[in-house]
Amino acid sequence: MMIQYLDRAMSSSPPGPRGEPLFGSSRRYARDPFRFLSACEGAYGDIASFDLGPMDAYLLTDPGEIERVLVSDHEKFAKPE
Repeated sequence: MMIQYLDRAMSSSPPGPRGEPLFGSSRRYARDPFRFLSACEGAYGDIASFDLGPMDAYLLTDPGEIERVLVSDHEKFAKPE
């Protein structure tokens, strides 16, 4: 599994859990990251999005999509500095 962070400028996001105001899903993620990410994959599939406080996080579990984000189309995706 892998998390890819992108800025909030994306026009549309994949489905994902609704987070709390200000914190997003960060508290649920902090309690048990593996369980949280596994639940996201089970509920939303190979690509899911969720808020981690001020950042949007994207979970990619499909190897083809991971390759696309990191290799073949990497210039289309913002990365954290």
